[in-house]
Amino acid sequence: MVNRLESFIKRESPQVLNSGATPDNDMAQLVVLYGPRSVGKSTIGKELSDLTNFQYVDFDAVCDAQLRREGYEGIKGFIDQGIGKYGAQDTHLAWRDYGLWQRGVLDGLLQVHENTDTILDVGGGTLNESLQDEQVNIHKLNKYGAVKINILPDQDPEKAVQTLYSREKKRGHWTQKARDDPHWDNQRLLKKTYDDYMERLEEDKSMADHQVYVNERTAKEVAEEIKNLI
Repeated sequence: MVNRLESFIKRESPQVLNSGATPDNDMAQLVVLYGPRSVGKSTIGKELSDLTNFQYVDFDAVCDAQLRREGYEGIKGFIDQGIGKYGAQDTHLAWRDYGLWQRGVLDGLLQVHENTDTILDVGGGTLNESLQDEQVNIHKLNKYGAVKINILPDQDPEKAVQTLYSREKKRGHWTQKARDDPHWDNQRLLKKTYDDYMERLEEDKSMADHQVYVNERTAKEVAEEIKNLI
């Protein structure tokens, strides 16, 4: 039997699949990994895929590839076009439009998931109980029996922020911003990292079926903990 999820993802982006194939079964599991950017979800998700033989799907990569086929410069290009349409003061409207578009891709993934054990790695913006549009995504995942795993860097918020900050400042996006914006510096990035983390912390915890803290462990060690939870 052709693995429908693998066919769907290959059609969306050949680069987002982990190497192992997953057999169909009657009781497919759906594991959703989410958490702050730079926490290591992708690496942990791929390790978990190796341990469980579940199909690993990077949802942002799927969306980015699909948007490129539609003529945008990926997710950033879609958002930038929305900002051009609504104005810099209404960036939330550009993100709203992306969320509505993204929902259709999530629908496609869920429809073909039902016979394939799946690890779905989603960006933080996909799940948000305080936004009505994103509540729809949460309800859909719950309908499919998703086990939602919130991955966090550390139990101590200050340590967590420092860990994320040390990784964020190495990302190409922020190094480029530092070159382009004379007012941008590491202190502003640290504040942004802190604000973003604390703003979402309690809500992200409330949505989760399980909290998993990295606590300086390897991705494989964290994946082994998640395997035991699911």
